[in-house]
Amino acid sequence: LMIFAIPPVAADSHSQENAQKAILVTGASTGIGRRTTELLASKGYFVYAGARKQKDLEALNALENVKAVRLDVTIQDEIDAAVETVRKGGRGLYGLVNNAGVFTGGPLIETDIGELQWLFDVNVYGVYRVTQSFAPLIIESKGRAHDSEHYWHTDVSYQEAPSMGSILAAKKIPESGGDTLFASMYAAYDALAAPIRKMLEELTAQHSFERGWATTYRMFEGGEDKLHELKNIFPLMTHPVLRTHPETERTSLYVNEYYTSRINELSEAESEALLKLLHHHAQLPDFHIRHTWQADDIVFWDNRCTQHYASNDYGAAHRVMNRVTLVGDKPYFRNP
Repeated sequence: LMIFAIPPVAADSHSQENAQKAILVTGASTGIGRRTTELLASKGYFVYAGARKQKDLEALNALENVKAVRLDVTIQDEIDAAVETVRKGGRGLYGLVNNAGVFTGGPLIETDIGELQWLFDVNVYGVYRVTQSFAPLIIESKGRAHDSEHYWHTDVSYQEAPSMGSILAAKKIPESGGDTLFASMYAAYDALAAPIRKMLEELTAQHSFERGWATTYRMFEGGEDKLHELKNIFPLMTHPVLRTHPETERTSLYVNEYYTSRINELSEAESEALLKLLHHHAQLPDFHIRHTWQADDIVFWDNRCTQHYASNDYGAAHRVMNRVTLVGDKPYFRNP
């Protein structure tokens, strides 16, 4: 999850200096995207405003300090053209507010610019293409807020083909805090008692987008409606409780606290008890490493046999991480 934030600016500091600080706002035609565009432009930022319809592009171009760009985050040609527009503008990007196809922000938009510390990018549907494409143009980013990844998890296990792995590159790190912990699900499986391993061979589990994201969405006005929309995009997904790695052919434990909602073959009470045991087991420090970041570190993890945890202990300190997520395949279990 790459998150960009717009640093606060004093109310009397409109001026040409701020106008040189360019911000990309996607989904800028209506609602929160439009209000964000208008607010930032009124405070002197130069805003690249992404929209699709010609009438919306014309309306955005009529605003001072705004240049409209045709941008649908699911169309790579439009992303490429928008990247080229920003590059030719010569300002780079001071921040990115990714509001296309996802819900972000809410009441933050109503606050004074001096309090507007966190406008952020949420990677839920179609937006990785935007962050990956625009990342080289980002010249400033600050902090991390309103995300709920502070649970042990395997990335996007609620999808039919979860990501194979991710690569994080540390560009700027806080003086302390912000470590990432990783757990080997090979080791977690190997350490289970033989009767439990045998039982798990026959079990499958549901993975739920709502379980992971509901709390975050319900914080904001309209979040319940957006959550309902995204639940239709990402219905409950069933995967085996044990997963065979397609390259090593080793077996790993494949349930996680953040997204796994229940065991299909068990009663609710039995499922809850077994998942509690497995989550506790997977989180034992015996299976962990803890990475303390240094600038220019690059970490590549295999999402098919690990879980990870982002330590949320650095407050609003400046932290810049670039991330690439790799396409994966459908989990399966083959009894060795």
